[in-house]
Amino acid sequence: AKSETGIFRIPIDRVFTMRGFGVVITGTLFSGSVAVGEQVEVYPKALQARVRGLQVHGESVEKSTAGLRTAVNLQGLERTEVFRGDIIGHRGELKTTYMLDVHLEHLADAPRPLKTRNRIRFHAGTAEIMGRISLIGRDVLEPGDSTFAQIRLEEPIVVLPRDRFVIRSYSPIITIGGGEILDIMPRKHRRLRSSSIDHLKSLYQGDETERLLILLRDSRLNGVELEDITGRLTLKPSDIRKTIQELSAHGEVQIIDQANFFSMTRAHFKTAQNNILSFLSDYHAENPLRTGAPREEVRGKAGDINEKIFAAALKHLSESNEIVENGAILRLASHSVEIDETLGEVKTKLESIFKNAHFQPPAVEDAFAQCAGKGNSNQNALQILIDEGALLRLKDNIIYHQHALSEAENLLKEHLSHNNEITAAEFRDLLGITRKHAIPLLEYFDTARITLRVGDKRVLRPDAR
Repeated sequence: AKSETGIFRIPIDRVFTMRGFGVVITGTLFSGSVAVGEQVEVYPKALQARVRGLQVHGESVEKSTAGLRTAVNLQGLERTEVFRGDIIGHRGELKTTYMLDVHLEHLADAPRPLKTRNRIRFHAGTAEIMGRISLIGRDVLEPGDSTFAQIRLEEPIVVLPRDRFVIRSYSPIITIGGGEILDIMPRKHRRLRSSSIDHLKSLYQGDETERLLILLRDSRLNGVELEDITGRLTLKPSDIRKTIQELSAHGEVQIIDQANFFSMTRAHFKTAQNNILSFLSDYHAENPLRTGAPREEVRGKAGDINEKIFAAALKHLSESNEIVENGAILRLASHSVEIDETLGEVKTKLESIFKNAHFQPPAVEDAFAQCAGKGNSNQNALQILIDEGALLRLKDNIIYHQHALSEAENLLKEHLSHNNEITAAEFRDLLGITRKHAIPLLEYFDTARITLRVGDKRVLRPDAR
């Protein structure tokens, strides 16, 4: 039975024009409903139109529902833009595809076996498109047998999972089989892998909730947005949101962002957290004198986690007191840097050198020479000071103390509050420094969103006042 609650679509079987009305299309309303005044889209061409009028059995109606032969008067289209085989649907609810996962039945009276790479004529709705069959788990399908397959089409098509289809041989043109569409946006399968068969079997046997979970599992540590899922299930976006909320309440799904229902399985969310903890544990073991690891290094090496998921995982781990975030540095809550007396003395001396240098810090090697630390103590002390936020590296060999940066920022803001703009030369003179230090400082303030570069001058950003 066709569902009035599903996604609205009409496969077009006829297009004509009526004097005074414009373009009219006819077809059987497959699922969902449509009303006069609604905005619709012609797929796969992505053309926008408005429903000007509806007729069912020759009578004008305000609304048409699933199963009814319907004539739709479309405003905003030309007759030459719409053809038989196109689909009318609501905007953004359907997807265009060239590849389909299917369950295929080969007719018992088919004249010959079906082989992988055979060219076929694919029929769904009112569309007929040439394509090729890729059988999953076998190379040949005998008449009367069934299997899972992937169909690669030569032109785009708009269909939904659960749709029925028919295939005809390329030549002679006779019906040789048909079946059910399982996925409209599949990955390319390794045909003979058992995991591919298991995946397709789950799609074939599962209800819409189970199929939603399969899509979420397939996304692994990347997650999916509502927009990604829409059109890959028979559910409307509102029903997908409701299902995700129910799965979240049952502990199976983690909603990362409520705005677009960006979600993943709870198991994969836990995996993301464990990857972060595992990486930090290894990092601390290898770098005991580092306060922590740079945030982006953790994200890249802990499974290359999606940024939104990474941020959500960090928030969860911080709230559970498992990690500590210090700016762009992450560490396990249990980690602390053990500084012996000798390293502590070098650290104190090094910080004093950069602090006293004010706006004209020494080159790193010159600062090290003044410290006279042994072995790696100079480098270790420098890294600890950077990790702690006392020092900030602007360029490879230019490092400033935070006190100097704060004072430079205040002087810059004070100048801009009276003069509105400043050149590099004026900034150089303001701080009494050389261009070597002036340019990196200005670039730092640009990056920190204190200033905005306009030509060869800087102005104060409105939100930095």
